[in-house]
Amino acid sequence: MTTRGSDPSGSVSVAVDAGGRVEDVRVSFGEESLRREQAFVEAFDRAWAAARAAALPPAPPAPEGQPLRARRLTRPERVPLRTLVEPHVGRAYRPPVGTAGTVIEGGEQGTSDNDCVHVVLDAGPGGRLTLDQGWLSNATGTQVGHAVRQAFAAAYRTREER
Repeated sequence: MTTRGSDPSGSVSVAVDAGGRVEDVRVSFGEESLRREQAFVEAFDRAWAAARAAALPPAPPAPEGQPLRARRLTRPERVPLRTLVEPHVGRAYRPPVGTAGTVIEGGEQGTSDNDCVHVVLDAGPGGRLTLDQGWLSNATGTQVGHAVRQAFAAAYRTREER
């Protein structure tokens, strides 16, 4: 089951599967501010969250004669896994004898074919995007959406290969 959500301006639309993995990204540069990396990343995060929220089942109906009460839910501020782990990095840890591993800072990584979009998957299926500012300033919405999808697909392949 795929659900779609968009940022409040409607400029960035993201489709996610049941597990929250990015399947499709559509971008229309209706707002020129989206040409800045931070603004685009924020719009993408909002669209991803809206797509995840659209997948939630509807609330059950209120019992007869009782008003329906709902809490206001807000998404907590995003804290990268790396930030949470850094204070503990200096502590001594010795893996069990006979084990070896590779440390990837922040999670699985993926890059678009044109090397202009990079994503690092953190604890969940959402990720931390970085985009080449020069490319973002000149790319079409179709090119940006395609490159973001490629970066996420590469990161998911890395995750599956583990």
